[in-house]
Amino acid sequence: MRNKVGVAADECLCSTRAQRANCTQENGMAHASLRQLMIREYGAVVGGRDLRSALGFKSTAAFCRAVRYGYVPLRIFEMPGRRGRFALVSDIADWLENSARKGVGRKRAGRRRSRREGAKM
Repeated sequence: MRNKVGVAADECLCSTRAQRANCTQENGMAHASLRQLMIREYGAVVGGRDLRSALGFKSTAAFCRAVRYGYVPLRIFEMPGRRGRFALVSDIADWLENSARKGVGRKRAGRRRSRREGAKM
């Protein structure tokens, strides 16, 4: 079965034999194939709605706030003569892989106490 980019789900897109030999398949997709799929989908540079959704922001306002306060985990840049902010697709692929490997964003189990509950003790 092929996805919307035209690549089989279990197919590795590493370009050389050496890369294919060293390629480790995690969660059904290799890092090299993730990067290449994203480059096929978006090109080398991504911006606007695609950048916002690739980073996981639900709204443009949330993305703008994160950029303003420095919470975006990538190098975001502006291009002369273009509106908006942009990032390299390879940086996004690296960040996604590292985040998935580390488990960044997992919530801790257990109930959080409010300030009032902590003060009553």
